[in-house]
Amino acid sequence: MNIYWSLRGVPELAQLSRRERRRVHHACLQRHFFDAVFSWHAALALFGGIICGVLLAEIGRWLSIGLGVGETVARCVEAAFATAGFLFAFRQAAVLHLRPFYASCAQEHRKDPVQPTAPHEPPPSVAAGSSTVREGGGR
Repeated sequence: MNIYWSLRGVPELAQLSRRERRRVHHACLQRHFFDAVFSWHAALALFGGIICGVLLAEIGRWLSIGLGVGETVARCVEAAFATAGFLFAFRQAAVLHLRPFYASCAQEHRKDPVQPTAPHEPPPSVAAGSSTVREGGGR
């Protein structure tokens, strides 16, 4: 099993720019992971993230106790380690599940790039030069 430290390391996304990699990954994650019907991949990613988060939280707690820092700092270190562990394990499982879908998502995003929107046009009353009166008596 390969560990992908960043999206640049994923072979299907390596040739894309940083912005495209993130856009394709988030679109794929939304469509094939969060919006999909229940899958064992999603359940295992969530469970693995929780287990890894708990284990790293314990390591953070032990380090805090060993260094003799206050309880507040120890809780912050524990929370930081738990968050990092959860995100790392969840992202690894998600990338492994999404690799078969990255190519098709990248093709879809190349065919249909985000079109810039037209500038906002003012309402006709403002465009004609009419003045508006404030309500509420404010000056």
